[in-house]
Amino acid sequence: MIDALKWVALGAVLIVQLWGLLRNKTLIRRQLTVKLTLNALLWAVLLLFVIQPKWKSSESHKSVLVYSSGSEKEKCKELQDSLKITKSISYKEFKQKWSDFADREIYLLGQDAEPELLSYLAGKSVHWIPDRKGLHKINWEGVLRRGELQTISGKIEVEKPSVVKVQYAGQTLDSVKLEKGFNAFDLKFPVFSEGRNQVVLLLEGNELQKIHFFATSSPKFSVLMILDNPDFESKTLTEWLGKQGHKAQVLTQVAKSNFHHSEVNGIKRSFSPNLIITSPSNAGDSRVKRAVADGKSVLFMGLNEAVSESQLINRNVGTQFSLKRISAKETVTAGKDLTSVPYQFNPKINQKIMAGLPVAFQKKGGKVGLSLLNETFPLKLSGDSIQYNRLWTETLALFLPSDSGAVDVQAPIFKDASSEISTTQYGKDFIYPNTDTLALTASAVNTQKKSGNYIFRDTGWQKINDSLQVFVEGTNAEAYLKQWLKTNKSQSSTPGTETRSLPDWLWFMLIFLCLMALWIEPKVRYLG
Repeated sequence: MIDALKWVALGAVLIVQLWGLLRNKTLIRRQLTVKLTLNALLWAVLLLFVIQPKWKSSESHKSVLVYSSGSEKEKCKELQDSLKITKSISYKEFKQKWSDFADREIYLLGQDAEPELLSYLAGKSVHWIPDRKGLHKINWEGVLRRGELQTISGKIEVEKPSVVKVQYAGQTLDSVKLEKGFNAFDLKFPVFSEGRNQVVLLLEGNELQKIHFFATSSPKFSVLMILDNPDFESKTLTEWLGKQGHKAQVLTQVAKSNFHHSEVNGIKRSFSPNLIITSPSNAGDSRVKRAVADGKSVLFMGLNEAVSESQLINRNVGTQFSLKRISAKETVTAGKDLTSVPYQFNPKINQKIMAGLPVAFQKKGGKVGLSLLNETFPLKLSGDSIQYNRLWTETLALFLPSDSGAVDVQAPIFKDASSEISTTQYGKDFIYPNTDTLALTASAVNTQKKSGNYIFRDTGWQKINDSLQVFVEGTNAEAYLKQWLKTNKSQSSTPGTETRSLPDWLWFMLIFLCLMALWIEPKVRYLG
């Protein structure tokens, strides 16, 4: 109703203005032009006053940049210029003068904001800008199984090209080259030992951080190896499978329909293998076809005529492996002490290729894999057991079925900061950290996944249920800050836009100036 009255009043003003000007027949042409201009200006100002136009702006003269003691002056100046913030102040100064900035938008630079500072910011609009200096946003799996692939991800800023690596007992498990400036990195390695694990993250030989995680025992599988003839490659692999706790049976053809049997870890002759490892010549074997149809996995290796043998596999088990020759040589290097046939896989949407290795697999009932590697035992002969373990651990992880009921905890975990613990174990509604109880809630996306948030109050290794443990780091300012921002519902790493409009005093000033001009105009003498 009020808005309608505004428009009626605005229309009435326009009618009165036009009626007053048109009925005055004594005005000369110049006078009429000036009066029309001034009246039009007044009416336009009144129209805009009723509309109250607004616009969005990222410039905020009411914003203040609050920075940590470790922040560089150049970084603060750069942010002030880019965000158009006129005022910057340190954490220490802000705590002393926080009441002066009660109505200001806060841009918080750095990760080490202490609880006392955050208490002054409660309920305010806070934009967090992480300081990229040093190691940033590092994370890894807190709990996994032996044989699974651990991935350490993070971001870091370096002043010159460098190498970041992860080591275990002095042995390098993985490394990544970094360019000068800001880098994101991923380090991956298979987990070799059960229980508590500790590896070290290094930058150019200097320790960045110790990485703690817990590994449970890996599920044991049954492997069937069907060989055309015995060789050192299969003998080495069979021994390795046995040491890993897997059961294996090796069938070696000694005559047309006669096979020699050998078993590892007491496997029965009549068993259903989780995985069959064989050569392409056995792609038509009934045991291979039946395994794929039953959802089991098959890995083909030991190629001689790569193209024709890949086609033979495709015809028998329905895969679509396609190879492209990359060298005229008989073999090409595939890594330290490793060679492969001179081909590479043509990428297919329904196939996955292992990172760093010429091994691919396709889901076809079960998983069907094809390895272009010639032999892997030279790694053992050269004494590089870690790389041999890594190669076969990663390879088998692609083909063997995953275990249900695993507990997932993202690390690092910090004291007094909320951490999510989840599981896919059917029917489990609780997890028991130490002597406490954590209720789990089913995910809306995956109803089999249940999770809950828990705050650890002690540091070091802490129990989860009876068989699992997690490592809890000390109190961390960045973790506390992230949790506080989430609770405060104001987390933002980029500046937002602000809706603005002209203040009321400016509108009244414009209207007053227009009315004053209309009052002065009749007193002006016009010539001609």
